Amino acid sequence: MKNKSILPLIGIFMFHLCHIALLGVSYVKVTIVDTGEGEPVVTSTPFIPLSDTALFISIIMGLVGFILIGVSLFITKCRARWFFWYSMILSILLIPTLLGLISLIYLIIKRDEFKQPKVAEPEA
Repeated sequence: MKNKSILPLIGIFMFHLCHIALLGVSYVKVTIVDTGEGEPVVTSTPFIPLSDTALFISIIMGLVGFILIGVSLFITKCRARWFFWYSMILSILLIPTLLGLISLIYLIIKRDEFKQPKVAEPEA
């Protein structure tokens, strides 16, 4: 793996770690307890209880990861084939935003740069 490939890997890891934390907080476990006094009591707790500080840190970490992915694509010009497909899928998911549309157009225009050069076979 080339040194240029480590930056998008770190960005992808941070970006998706944030998603795992946010999904864990957004899904709640609902418990209905019958107290015997008529109305049942409904309680809900998140699957992953995070403090506000931990939630803020995970959001910042996801933002930093997203920025690292953008830096890898636009500035350091990581041209690994896997990164092209990952960026293409991410752009399609972000298409409702202007950034997703710009990324998709950029990837379509620059798709030839992501093709791996053919290695010539050695002559016997």
